[in-house]
Amino acid sequence: MTLISGVNNYGFGLLWGRTDCDNEYTILISSNGHFMITKDVDGTTSELYKWTKTDAVNQGNGASNNLAIVQFEASVYFYINQIEAEEKLTT
Repeated sequence: MTLISGVNNYGFGLLWGRTDCDNEYTILISSNGHFMITKDVDGTTSELYKWTKTDAVNQGNGASNNLAIVQFEASVYFYINQIEAEEKLTT
């Protein structure tokens, strides 16, 4: 995804696994180099990652970023530009 223009501290990204507005995952990035991953279950939001600065996000207006979500059995893996959240996103 590419942010064409806008403020650099506002999140944009993907919703995944949504059954309704109370049950979903989100992975958000901001053009100033942060990311956040949340999980909503029955209307209760859990922050899997709070807003965190990372070098994995390409920054600024016009910068492209590849967001990916992979589910394998009961596990869910989140990637920003081919870097897995669990392993290397936090700096």
